[in-house]
Amino acid sequence: MPKLPKFENEEEAADFFDTNDLADYWDDMVEAEDIVVEVEIPRKQISLRLPLPIIEQLKTMAAKEGVSYQNLIQQWILEKLEVQTFPVQQRGEQAKVAVGS
Repeated sequence: MPKLPKFENEEEAADFFDTNDLADYWDDMVEAEDIVVEVEIPRKQISLRLPLPIIEQLKTMAAKEGVSYQNLIQQWILEKLEVQTFPVQQRGEQAKVAVGS
């Protein structure tokens, strides 16, 4: 079996594998580490008026979880959107328990 050559850049590697059979070099392959791509999602600040007792209750609940009350509200909104957006069957068994099925 031929040895896998060293590549100077991704383009060179892509050209090589476009014209060669990967099976010929399978024994030289090493498992790649997971690649994490972070994408900045645009955000918009909003204003939300709530009664003061509700805000105090949110702060208490958030403190128990070690997050800010704003982050707690954001988590709840995202969870609700997930429940409303994806049918239970697509979210798996944990989701069924979370929504009380």
